Amino acid sequence: MKKFLIFLVLVFSFLFLVSCGSNDKKNNHDEEISDEDLPDTGTADTETGDADSVDTEIPDTDDSDTAPESGEPEKNAEGCYIFTIDDSTFSKYYRDTYLGHVKDNILGDKNMTDKLEIDIFQSRNATSPDEITSHPGTYDLGKGDNKSYLNCTECVKVFQDHDGKHANKLFFQESGTLVIEAVDKENEIKGNLTAKLVEVTVDPETGEANKVTGGGCVAIENWAFNSGVCVPDCDGKVCGGDGCGGKCGEGCSGDLTCSKDQKSCVPFECEKITFDEVEMHANQFDDYYYQASVSDNIIGSTELPDIMTLHFEQDGYVLKKGTIDLGGENAQYLTCVECIRLFEDMDFENNEYGRTFFQQSGELVFEEVKEGTFESKGHGSFRLVEVEIDDYTYESTPVPGGACYEVENLTWDTICVPQCDGKICGPDGCGGECGEGCGEEKACSPDQKSCVDWDCDEITMTELADNDAQIYPGDRIYSYTYSITPDLGSADKVETLRFAMYGNIQTMRKYKLYGTNLRSSDVVFTLYEDGERMYFQQSGIVEFSVFDLDTGYFEAALTSVRLAEIDVDEDFGSIIVPGGKCVEITNTSLAYPASE
Repeated sequence: MKKFLIFLVLVFSFLFLVSCGSNDKKNNHDEEISDEDLPDTGTADTETGDADSVDTEIPDTDDSDTAPESGEPEKNAEGCYIFTIDDSTFSKYYRDTYLGHVKDNILGDKNMTDKLEIDIFQSRNATSPDEITSHPGTYDLGKGDNKSYLNCTECVKVFQDHDGKHANKLFFQESGTLVIEAVDKENEIKGNLTAKLVEVTVDPETGEANKVTGGGCVAIENWAFNSGVCVPDCDGKVCGGDGCGGKCGEGCSGDLTCSKDQKSCVPFECEKITFDEVEMHANQFDDYYYQASVSDNIIGSTELPDIMTLHFEQDGYVLKKGTIDLGGENAQYLTCVECIRLFEDMDFENNEYGRTFFQQSGELVFEEVKEGTFESKGHGSFRLVEVEIDDYTYESTPVPGGACYEVENLTWDTICVPQCDGKICGPDGCGGECGEGCGEEKACSPDQKSCVDWDCDEITMTELADNDAQIYPGDRIYSYTYSITPDLGSADKVETLRFAMYGNIQTMRKYKLYGTNLRSSDVVFTLYEDGERMYFQQSGIVEFSVFDLDTGYFEAALTSVRLAEIDVDEDFGSIIVPGGKCVEITNTSLAYPASE
């Protein structure tokens, strides 16, 4: 699985992590919808397809329909209010969710927004990658799985009087037809909708909707919609992109590239570039990659660095001696395994970069490989061409008339020689450990020649105030800052301990802290002493009994949590300092908000 669609995402996530006190070609990042415009009253979860529990703030309804303050909307023969959608508001909200506003907010209170939501969950039944997106067809909304709020694959809902978080009433399809006429690569859809929707409430236990006895109904008739289906443009073109993620004509091959006007294939005209020293790095997934800077930053602005990366984009990839062809499938970002990209003018301060270049041909020769690692020695020559990489399909398309660069002889030697003479524990200077180490219960002596008992200070984390929590549900970042007692260092400086969680934290999950690393741990304890010495978890257990992804509220039990003094390498990996200081946390539980 490809994890690096945008290199800067990786770099800046690490910078944020450290500034907070610790804290993809295709990466299932557990993306979270955070826009409050997405209704939360019984909406289907766009990641899993499972229905959320009913919003308990939806009031019960009686036998009377809620009418507008002035003027009642038209009813059909079945007594359902007829509505339509303001076409200018209808758009794709997420991968398979589409939202639009009811025209004139005619349902209920005209001063409050009424919303239509269409969910296309056809990927629930997908058996191949080709079935992940929506498919054209005519779908009966009142038969089979579509009768179920929980299991529908084509789902239509209306939220009456929605205030951004809650709706006064929820309506779900009872009958009708959804016609999908066209779907593009971005999963934008075009079609037609006729539907009757009835008032429902959602069972918080089962996630299924129940029709409200005596409740109202609404209807939409023959509404033509288009969320923004892209129309390819290939008139007079024989190569290059069609503007919709596809290609025009048969394209160009070999040593030919597409002309700027896309009307012919022309020879490459590439500049030659060289690189500074190639270094090996690791990311937050503990995947290894190579990185180098263009000599003298000659691409674009000479004031900003130009960064090349080589990633090995395959689960379980094993680096071996031999020659790697960068052409064929490796010349397409979607299918490459050994993937070279060059980013022009990396502006780390503003999280921006210029053009992107990707391999078009060439080879890498791995002369030596340290067994079981990504450390190697070798050389390579290749061509990099300017490309655009589709954020949705991950396909790379050469820019017609774009720039290109030739690399004639890139050399590297990333093989590290461990320094462990006379040592039985502690760091070996190459990211590993000397000897068998000391395990969880012993510490490494300062000279790294013996394992000794831990000699730690005891500290207590004090109660957490609301303004000491940083909660970003959309990014799955939850960070809580505590003061501690007793003070560890200078009396005129306040020590802070940060407890943070990243990613998809699961309720009732037990996290063992031994063997974790600052770079990649989901649960993180970090402590700063006088802003100079840093501590990170060495052992212990954190077990969550409650965790709310939206609010950051949690309850957790702590068992024998110990923090040890660390050094942090350039990839934000933590290395325990032999003979360094340590602390043990006396708290046996934590909660946010703090319990009374």
